This record gives sequence, C-alpha cells and structure tokens, in this order.
Amino acid sequence: MSRPTDADRTLVLTRVFNAPRELVWKVWTDPKHVEKWWGPRGFTTTVRTLDLRPGGKSDYVMTGHDGAEYPVGGVFREVVPFERIVATDEFLEGFDAGGVELPQGVVTTVEFTDDGPNRTRLTLTITHPTAEEKAKHEAMGVVVGWGSTFDCLDEHLAGLSAATGEPIAPAIFVNLPVKDLKRSIAFYTALGARLNPQFSDDTAACLQLTPAVVVMALTEAKFRSFATKPIADATTTTQMELSLPRPSRADVDGSVRAAVAAGGAAHGEPADYGFMYQHGFSDPDGHTWGLIHMSGMPQ
Repeated sequence: MSRPTDADRTLVLTRVFNAPRELVWKVWTDPKHVEKWWGPRGFTTTVRTLDLRPGGKSDYVMTGHDGAEYPVGGVFREVVPFERIVATDEFLEGFDAGGVELPQGVVTTVEFTDDGPNRTRLTLTITHPTAEEKAKHEAMGVVVGWGSTFDCLDEHLAGLSAATGEPIAPAIFVNLPVKDLKRSIAFYTALGARLNPQFSDDTAACLQLTPAVVVMALTEAKFRSFATKPIADATTTTQMELSLPRPSRADVDGSVRAAVAAGGAAHGEPADYGFMYQHGFSDPDGHTWGLIHMSGMPQ
C-alpha cells in the first residue's frame, strides 16, 4: 500500500488581487473589513473574536440569506505580519451541516506575496490530517466556497483607496420603488449586496451592490414622497436598463443564475459580440439589470 502524500491531504488555492500587499493584509486581519467580505456571495459575517497572535483565537458567524448561522473559527499558530498566517480551521458549536459529517483537524496557511507593482498573490493552503478528511471537506464545496469568498474580497478591495485603505465614495445611487421591501432585501443580498443599516429603515434599504453602485430600495409610498410623476409598473413597461460591468463571462453567467435562484428572472438570452459578452436579469419588481464583460476588463 502506498503512503499518503501531502497532495493527498492538501488543497492549494491562489488568487492575485489588484491591491498592495499591505492593504490585502489589512482587510484580511481587521474585523471592520472582514465583516464586509468574508464568506461566499450572499452571506454576511459577524466577527465575535479576532485575536491575531500565536495562541489567539478567531470566532466568526456567517449568516446565509435564509437566516441560518454558521459559526467558524480557530486558533492561530503562527503570525508573520504581511507574510503568513497559520491557524486551525474549526466548525464551532451550532454549525448546521445538514447531517453531513464535518472534517476535523484542518489547518490553513495563508501566504501574502508581491506579484508586481500594487498586486498581491494570496496562496491558501488547506491541510487535512488524512485524505478522507480532505474528501469530506471537498464534498462540502470548500473550493467553490473559497472561490466565491475571494470574489467578495476582490470586490471589497476594488472599493478601497490603495493609498489610505478607506472606502471610495460610491459613484451612483440607484433609487428603485419596490412593492415588498423585505423581498427586495433578500433578493439583492442573495446577489452579494451588503445591507447598510445606517441608511435603512422600514421604508428604505441601502444595499451596496458594487463598490461604485448602491441600490436604494424604497417602498412605493416612500418613493412617491419625492417623485413628481406616476410610478411605472416595471413588469409591464420599460423604464430603463441598468448595466453593470462584470470581471468575467463566468461572473455574468453566475450572477444571472444567482438572480433566478433568488426569485428574479433571466432577461433575454446571452449574447457574445466578440468584444463584449452580455446577459441580464430582472428583480422581483421587474427592474432590469444588464450585465456585461468587455475585452480588456480585469479578470
């Protein structure tokens, strides 16, 4: 019988981010940043503990769009600022895996290296005690989950100033009249939007869809308070089509699938013009969003 090798027990995931290493380190280790991107698209995260030192602990609670909570954490074994973090990776009490046997003894190593001017290569190595534990983790969708999490991190970094690490002010607010505010919040958060409670109440929801675009979902009564014309029914009339650039064709297709799964509908058919790939979706109120990927956009 052949002996297991490291490859039998490990998963290695890499992503290059268009941000300096110091900034990527900051958003990975600062709770106020972690809460804005950690977890697959559609999840929100609360950081209960982040004691970044050998022997210190992390304790995060991820919440799905259905309200289910998934607490995760670990103990830090090694911390080399701006270079490497080694920690256990544990599913904490209350994590509902739906009857699936959870992997045990997982250790993660995160390495941060320069990849050219203002670019950072992040390498995540997930080590398991046995090949069987690795198989359990893969069956849970760990690779897809981290891929989606990296997408959220990429988008968060894109909204920060490389010089200061502070958020760049959104370029546009899109005010949309909606019939059911809770339904709209559930829909847009399922697409990865982050709810900003500071500017939300029972008549309005401030949803950061991308670093540059904020959707303000407003009850029709609220919308009428400052609109001077009748509100059009977007399910039967065309108001406008809002277009969002996406970093890849896969992201265009994935966003449409996510919209359909969250209660929206695909808008038209995908179209490939060579220099541009396009598809879109409608939200539950009929507001239409076009998604485009153009050649030369960053991947």
